Amino acid sequence: MDDETVDRAGEVGLSPNPSWSGVLNLNYARDRWSLFVQERFIGAGRYDDTRIDGVTINDNHVGSEDISPSRSNWRYEPGRTGGAA
Repeated sequence: MDDETVDRAGEVGLSPNPSWSGVLNLNYARDRWSLFVQERFIGAGRYDDTRIDGVTINDNHVGSEDISPSRSNWRYEPGRTGGAA
């Protein structure tokens, strides 16, 4: 049996262990309007820490990702017209 330990820190292909990741949220609301914006970042890393570039895999690098979902809402209130009260 092989007792080799593999350090998976920084591996982003086979396991979710990026060296850097973060989430930033912004929420703004005024009267019946609201806006939500989120920025998610997952840092670059290696696909598989057990592979060797150019020997067992052609390219072991995985690039970073930025994901930016957003949402806006308008609250309907029956009988109310116009803007702010």
